[in-house]
Amino acid sequence: MKFGFNITFDTNIPEQTLVYQTSNFKKELKGVIEEAISKSDVSVIYKHAEVVNNWFPKGGYHIFISHSHKDANRAKYIANKLYENYGIKSFIDSEFWGYVDEIISEINHEHFPCGENNEYLIYESCMKVASNFYLILGDALLDAINLSDSCWFLNTSNSIHCTDSLEKATYSPWIYTELKYTSVIERNWHPEREVIALESIIKAGNGMEKISESANVCVEYIAPLNHLITVTENKLELILDKKIGDIGSLKHRNNKHFYWLNSIYEELFK
Repeated sequence: MKFGFNITFDTNIPEQTLVYQTSNFKKELKGVIEEAISKSDVSVIYKHAEVVNNWFPKGGYHIFISHSHKDANRAKYIANKLYENYGIKSFIDSEFWGYVDEIISEINHEHFPCGENNEYLIYESCMKVASNFYLILGDALLDAINLSDSCWFLNTSNSIHCTDSLEKATYSPWIYTELKYTSVIERNWHPEREVIALESIIKAGNGMEKISESANVCVEYIAPLNHLITVTENKLELILDKKIGDIGSLKHRNNKHFYWLNSIYEELFK
């Protein structure tokens, strides 16, 4: 990840479906579970690498969009516009972490039922599964951020609120995790990008933050946002409507999405 942007975007967006293909994570992860069970008659081992490889696609994404699950349609709207106008693919985090609780539940009901009619689960064993799969997810999200050209955080009333001391905070542990990653990760371009000059845009940006929700118990995280570059909704709409200049003479270029990314960065840094 080279740049991070803190984007204000509160426009109401109707139901969206991504226009580009993503893998069938739910089906693939269930396959990993079934295969692990079939290989052992005593202990079942889930291999980290196999889970990640089946859960997260490798490469092919240019932007990582971090957002509240309540803003999934906003994130998909932005992703669709970027893909249709520039061929830029966005990694929508909720398309991936949205399955983690379901997978944890399925594994726990498969391996740790108890009670006369299996109506209960073994608490300690279930907690161990959850901690491992949340760690796997955090690790995979870090890789996805690291392999992206930039990270766009959707700063909305669903993702960020003010504390009593007027600091910015979040109740989402995943938002906090992703923002924290973006604040400390080494700043590198996308690994598939050629060296393309960016004439007037070298700046730094700040991070984001998350919180955790379980029943009525919430944790409030102070969101690290100072490293992200602030982007207004008007500027975002300018980009999504393709009203920006082409600085790359794109008709004569391969890998046009990276040249378009440069044009987008030029606009975002103005």
